[in-house]
Amino acid sequence: MKIALLKLLPLASLSPTLGQVPYPSHNTGAGDINNPHISTTKFVNKPAGYYTVTTNGESELIRCPAGHFCPPNSSPISPIPCGGNDKFCPLGSSRPTLVEKGHYTIGGTHLTRSNEQICEPGFWCGNGTKTECEEGYYGDSFAETESKCVGPCSIGYYCLPGSTSPTQLPCGDPSQYCLSGAKEVTKVRAGYKSIGGSLTTRTNEEIVEEGYYAMDGVEYKCPAGRYGHVKGLSNEQCSGVCAQGYYCPAKSTSPFQKICGGSDRYCPSGSGAPILVWEGHYTVNDFNGTCGAGRFRNFTNVVDETISPIMKTSVTPTKVPVAPCDLCPEGKYKHVAGDDKALCLPCPYLTTGIDDNGWGESTSDRTSCVCYRESGGKPFSNIYFNVTKGECHSIEPGQEMPHTDVVADSDRTRNVQKECERGYYCLEGVRYKCPKGRYGDKIRETNSGCTGECQPGYYCEEDTIQTKIQLKMYVHMKQYVPQDIIVQAENVLNVFAVITVLVQGILLKRVKVNVIQDIGVHQNQLVKHKMNVEGVTLIVLKVVMRRLKLRRDIIPYLDQLILKYVMEGIKKTQL
Repeated sequence: MKIALLKLLPLASLSPTLGQVPYPSHNTGAGDINNPHISTTKFVNKPAGYYTVTTNGESELIRCPAGHFCPPNSSPISPIPCGGNDKFCPLGSSRPTLVEKGHYTIGGTHLTRSNEQICEPGFWCGNGTKTECEEGYYGDSFAETESKCVGPCSIGYYCLPGSTSPTQLPCGDPSQYCLSGAKEVTKVRAGYKSIGGSLTTRTNEEIVEEGYYAMDGVEYKCPAGRYGHVKGLSNEQCSGVCAQGYYCPAKSTSPFQKICGGSDRYCPSGSGAPILVWEGHYTVNDFNGTCGAGRFRNFTNVVDETISPIMKTSVTPTKVPVAPCDLCPEGKYKHVAGDDKALCLPCPYLTTGIDDNGWGESTSDRTSCVCYRESGGKPFSNIYFNVTKGECHSIEPGQEMPHTDVVADSDRTRNVQKECERGYYCLEGVRYKCPKGRYGDKIRETNSGCTGECQPGYYCEEDTIQTKIQLKMYVHMKQYVPQDIIVQAENVLNVFAVITVLVQGILLKRVKVNVIQDIGVHQNQLVKHKMNVEGVTLIVLKVVMRRLKLRRDIIPYLDQLILKYVMEGIKKTQL
């Protein structure tokens, strides 16, 4: 029998110096896995981890290749693939080796793994397979065996798959935030602000309070002149503009946030701060002429109660008084606009809003009531008057004081400034009538004495304007002498009185006829208004005497007669 020499390869279980060992050979006709033309020979008692091949009639043992295993005394003799990823077969394996926990197999294909390797940070290993740590989680250690690795990503950060740090990626700008274990950023909702962390590591969102709005996760105060009365506002318009007569600083929560103040300032709609009144101007409430909160239309001593309630300047001594807006009586309040005195409601003497046992009195501007706690009443931190319900209510300790809206238009809620008219002077936003005996013919007057004293021989009631009418007269042989007469001419009665002077002058051949046309009145209009001829004659006489400097000692006497006759003439026109 032909005996072949056995070629031994190094093997951990065999000596590397082991020589060739003769084995009987038997040609099976099967091809080798690496060389199909080499015959495989069956050996008796073949060692584990080897397989045999025969070349030119000689058989030899060869170590089992990596990724395969060769069991002892197996037949047929050929390497067997190691199997799945959960096992591996190094060179010369007689059986597969199960992968160690926290390791993965490498080499060859998924059926011919030849070794194992420890799981690196950022990965976890199970059944010999390596997988990235879940998104939102991180792994900073070796041999992880769970998909979530070490744990979730830190708040304010997010983690992509395979992260090795809990702070792998900052969340970004304030328009987004990241909760714990975030796998991506979360956009902040409209009307919400991002909170926590830094500007680049926000950790959550929170709805903005009243008086604020939020855009792109950033909180802003409602701008001055506007207010925000609800939570979650999302633009700078907030809830709307401040009411006229009030002003709204930044972060206001009501259109009536702050009362404008004294008469020297005013607050139009949308005011962020009071505006100081200009010199020569006065402040008013411009609410369609109705009396504002705290006031009613007082028609006492008024001739005609149907007169327009809008306050107008009257500069005639025969004016009809306009009913003023007076404060509601003490002990009453009025929180709405209107003229009716019935709108002034009584302040409650005893109320039980929330078992508070309080009593109230009117405020100085009569727009609300002041509440006090009675002795022995329930303790509370504050008390307020509900103008809508007409009750005093207590605020329990720790509770927020509710806002009570009061309609604008009181003395402290001026909303517009106006130019001081003729017949008045204005100081610190208050308009005053020019005093008796003085007149004011200028606008924006600031002098309490107005323009000056009334001309000798004339009288001026309060708020008098003096109007000049040019009279051209012939005196002493019809010599033409331009003259000026200053008279009151604020209404049609006074104007016709002056024209009557001209008519009498015409009759006396002392006044040019065309003067009547110069002031826009024709003679046929005068026939309808029969003036006192005696008074007219005296006026002409007085003018002539004054201009010619004659008998000045009798002018005061003439003034008295003129007043008597002119007033009688006016009365005739009213019949």
